[in-house]
Parts: sequence; structure tokens; C-alpha cells
Amino acid sequence: ALAAEKKSAADLEGHKGRQTEFDAELARLRGTNGTLASQHASLKSEYEQLKEANDSLVEQATTLSGDHAAALETYSGFVRAVEAERDKKFASRKVTPGMFQREAILENTRNTVACLQDTMDALDERLSEAHKELYDKERELEKVETAVKDERKKVETYRAVLQTPLTTPSLTNSSGRSSRSPSLTPPPGTPLERSS
Repeated sequence: ALAAEKKSAADLEGHKGRQTEFDAELARLRGTNGTLASQHASLKSEYEQLKEANDSLVEQATTLSGDHAAALETYSGFVRAVEAERDKKFASRKVTPGMFQREAILENTRNTVACLQDTMDALDERLSEAHKELYDKERELEKVETAVKDERKKVETYRAVLQTPLTTPSLTNSSGRSSRSPSLTPPPGTPLERSS
């Protein structure tokens, strides 16, 4: 009976020890569960915020997708129209290597024309300068011709004066009769020299 009582007491102490360990483990688990519950609440709040933002983004994406699809269709239609027009133009004529050669020749011709145009511009500028020089010379020539005409008029005037007949005033003698000196007019065709 004593042995049974001791065994029962030992079992009770063992049970109490296990109960204490169980209580400690239960407290630890409760603490961990509280921490996890707090983290879960925080994560759930973040999830709700992210879900709301995601829904907004989905709505914007849907709108943009529709706009993008419309824009893409418009652009694709434009491209198809351009390509169709290009194909139509090329279909109307046979594309041969000679066409590219002619294009190269045309480009060279354009360059040559550009060089010739530059040369013509330079010649035009030089011609304009020559015209100006000629105009200045013509003005100088006109001045000289005017001076020559003036000198000719002076010569004609001097010549007319030299060819004018010279006469002396009449004189009265003692008898009351007037006498006239003989004319000093030179005969026609004879120049009269006058000393200066």
C-alpha cells in the first residue's frame, strides 16, 4: 500500500511537471499566435490597399488597352493604305536594275546642275561688276564728250571773232572833209594773226 501510495505521488508530481511544461508551451504558442495575428492583420490591410490599387490599375489598363487597340488599328490602316499605294505604283511599272541606274544618273545630273548653277551665279556676279564698271566708264566718257563740246564751242567762238572785219573811226581834216583809213580787213580766205 505504501509503495502504491509513493508511486501515485510520483505520478502526480510527474503529471504536475508535465502540466507546467504544457502551460509554458501553451503560453508560448499563445504569444506566437498573437504575433502572427498582428502580422496577419497588417498584411491583410496592405493586401486590401494593394487590391484597391490593382483594381484601379486594371481599370486604367482596360481603358488604355481600348485606346491602344483603336490607335493601333488606325496606324495599321494607315500603313496598309500606304503600302497598298506603294504596291500599286510599283505594280504599274516593272522595277528593273536600270531604274536604279537611271536614279543614280539623275542624282549625278542634279549635282552637276547644282555646280553649274553655282558657276552661273558667280558669272552673274562678275557680269554685274563688269556692268557697273562699264556704267562708270560711260559716265566718264560723257563728261569728256561734254568737255570736248565745250572746247569746240570756245574754238568756234574764237574763230568767229578772228574772222570779224576790223575798221578804224573816221577822221576830219582841216578842210572839213572826212577821211577814212583804208580797210584792214584781210582778203577772203586769208587768216588774220593777232598777237596776244
